[in-house]
Amino acid sequence: GGARETVADGVTGVLFSEQTLPCVIDAILACAALSTAPEQIAANASRFSVQAFADGLKHAIATARERRALDISRRLPMSVL
Repeated sequence: GGARETVADGVTGVLFSEQTLPCVIDAILACAALSTAPEQIAANASRFSVQAFADGLKHAIATARERRALDISRRLPMSVL
């Protein structure tokens, strides 16, 4: 993931369009002016916790298994099912 996926622009940080000194300075100043509650920042960060990763991986594996089982069942003759 990149900044666009991890930063809630204007909430948990500020995105900038170009990696130039003026853009970075503007972003830093805008960040300093944010009044985001620590709980909001923590909630955003929790999307990247070990538990969130494990849950997402389990979901992806379960979905892949379901799709594979469905695909296999469509290929088998009805007498086998």
